[in-house]
Amino acid sequence: MNPDGTVHLDCNGRKPRQWRNRKYRCSHCDLQFYDRDLDKYAAHIEHIEMTEHPDASGRRFKCPESSCPWSKIGFARKLEQVKHHTRKHGNPTFECRFWAPDGAEKFPGACVCTTHWHADSGNRLRHERAVHGAVWSDEYEAKYQAHQALLAAVAA
Repeated sequence: MNPDGTVHLDCNGRKPRQWRNRKYRCSHCDLQFYDRDLDKYAAHIEHIEMTEHPDASGRRFKCPESSCPWSKIGFARKLEQVKHHTRKHGNPTFECRFWAPDGAEKFPGACVCTTHWHADSGNRLRHERAVHGAVWSDEYEAKYQAHQALLAAVAA
């Protein structure tokens, strides 16, 4: 909840997910931290980098968003940092191909989609497999085009 009492919603109009109880292990000393304690993990990494060496944690690639805990924790690889920034701070640009603006099925037999936007193509593919049971293909495009033609014929 925001300080003004409003609820923050994501790009799909939902509340952001709560913690999943994921564990993170410090690669320097093997301490474990849960995702709900990311601030403690960030403080731990900062302490290691201040007392030993800036690269002692092995996490050179930091998130550029200063309010994000990962700006202190960092990532071991540049690709991880780029993925994180795209998924958590970027504007989603990949639309679910099963999504219909009216909230109905895009064509008969396609289930209703409530997740419109995805941060990257991998997230969209995972969503399509998990929610719709298949990845959009030429077969689904043909069904969609046939359904659109039928609707146009009925409307005429």
